Amino acid sequence: LSHLIMKLGHPAVENPHVQKVLFPLIDYCTDTNVMHRVDTLMEDGLKLWLVVLLTSRLSTMGGALTSMTQRLETILKKKLEPHLSLQIAQLYSTLYGPQILEALGDKLPSLLLHCLSCMFVNESGGDAMTDEETNDSSSNGGTKADCLIALTFIHDSIQLFPSFAYPLCQPIMVKALRSVVQKRHPHALIEAVFVGLSRMLWNNPSILEEAFAGDSDAGARISSLVRLWLQILSSTSLAGLLNREAGIAEFVGRKGAALSLCSAVCKSSFLAQIIGHDVVNFTKSLERVEKRMNVDLDTIVEVSCGSVRQTLGDGPLGDIFTKMRDILKTDPLVTISLKEALDNASNAIKNIPEL
Repeated sequence: LSHLIMKLGHPAVENPHVQKVLFPLIDYCTDTNVMHRVDTLMEDGLKLWLVVLLTSRLSTMGGALTSMTQRLETILKKKLEPHLSLQIAQLYSTLYGPQILEALGDKLPSLLLHCLSCMFVNESGGDAMTDEETNDSSSNGGTKADCLIALTFIHDSIQLFPSFAYPLCQPIMVKALRSVVQKRHPHALIEAVFVGLSRMLWNNPSILEEAFAGDSDAGARISSLVRLWLQILSSTSLAGLLNREAGIAEFVGRKGAALSLCSAVCKSSFLAQIIGHDVVNFTKSLERVEKRMNVDLDTIVEVSCGSVRQTLGDGPLGDIFTKMRDILKTDPLVTISLKEALDNASNAIKNIPEL
């Protein structure tokens, strides 16, 4: 059924014969009161639910989708399959607003901490978990997949609802940043932390200083963290080299990071002193890349939405993609000029010596 919907898109979801099976099947698989279904069918039911959300139009499917939100709240509160349930929650928030997240109240930070728990083991010392260990949640809470989705969820929630999401996510991201500095982690987790940091830093240029407040080595820790971030950003994947669309998608992430870092350097003389020259040099090189790529906003938006489309096949897509396009077209980390940010950051470090 998932494959049918993926290939045919919203005509399949809206077909009355499909609906007779579709929603009762999702309801059956995701029933949290029947433990053997939770253990054996929950994941498959959530995958089907996710595909339905991605291909649905609110004009025809809105009622059916909203009738399922109470079930989703229960699944999230019980921390069931968060690598899927958080994606579903994010799609509902994109379509309907922050109501479903607000309904979770203080359960949301608890859920995110559960997902990121694989980064926080051995807090008293020693290394964090390896790739193999993070794939096993039997004794340590969230898996690596849960952790990656939670970090993406933090980024997307702050992008959509900064005043609501930032206060909830700030303590969690501070803990994640400290963990990156103190312990070894799988490369993918470090990249995901930096994606979340990009959005956090844009909303609060002081978060790096807040994360290491009271630390006598704060300057060295922040400098080390940012240099690691810039090192990761400066490396291009094989897909980015071989495929133009993949290269554009990677550039969008680098641009958002550069804009956030430039903003932080402009707001803080301390950051300007310890990381300003590194940030300016990186942004200069990125500006040269932007000129060579010569892509407009519409292309960037289509490529960003297309990366999700590829996971669905070629069927007609739902309203979520229209919402995503609208969000990206007004996102400052996509639309603001790199040159403007670079000029401002360069002025901020003019009279500050490099350490």
